[in-house]
Amino acid sequence: MAIPIKAVLSIATSGFNVALKGASKAVGGLVFAFKALALAIPAVTGLFAALVLRQAAVIDRIGKVAKVTGVAAETLQRFGFAAELAGVSTDQAQVALRRFSRRLGEAQKGTGELAPTLKRLGIDLRDSSGEFKSAEEVLFDLADAIANTEGSSERLAIAFKAFDSEGAELVSVLAQGSDAMRALFDEADSLGAVLSGSAIRGVEAFNDEFNKLQTLVGGI
Repeated sequence: MAIPIKAVLSIATSGFNVALKGASKAVGGLVFAFKALALAIPAVTGLFAALVLRQAAVIDRIGKVAKVTGVAAETLQRFGFAAELAGVSTDQAQVALRRFSRRLGEAQKGTGELAPTLKRLGIDLRDSSGEFKSAEEVLFDLADAIANTEGSSERLAIAFKAFDSEGAELVSVLAQGSDAMRALFDEADSLGAVLSGSAIRGVEAFNDEFNKLQTLVGGI
């Protein structure tokens, strides 16, 4: 990501706080909303404001993808960070994890095209207590399996079964193995590139309220 997400969150929650309060009351008091927005704009004007809004939209998307896939928002961000270092865009990484989540869900039911591959690789979908592993845990297991597989074509075949066409782009990330991936995930955390699920929900609320305000302004 271009800048630490936590910094953007801080800017968004402080610079636009007044505008959000105005937006929530806009239906009953549109004049108040405009006054509130006028107070907030000087704090984050021009290019800087555009940067905040663009990054807020990125965070909002992460939250929505997490809801759709069931993959933890933190995992989405960490995996996106690792993928970007390998030259794979965050969008591609998110698409790949959406497909992986769907195929993993099928495998947990004993169906789908990923199930036979996981079985052949000796990857257990359940932990020692009998509960299904998280997507992140299975992802690490898959990374080790790919790292221990000889031949680029076989690695590609495994990645394709897990991620579909995006798998080709992610082989270089996964082939490093789980230890390297965990190190990259930790680095993403240390750089402030990972927001908690609750923080992301806050940005989603901000983005939704700002979009409402834009709709109201556009309808005048």
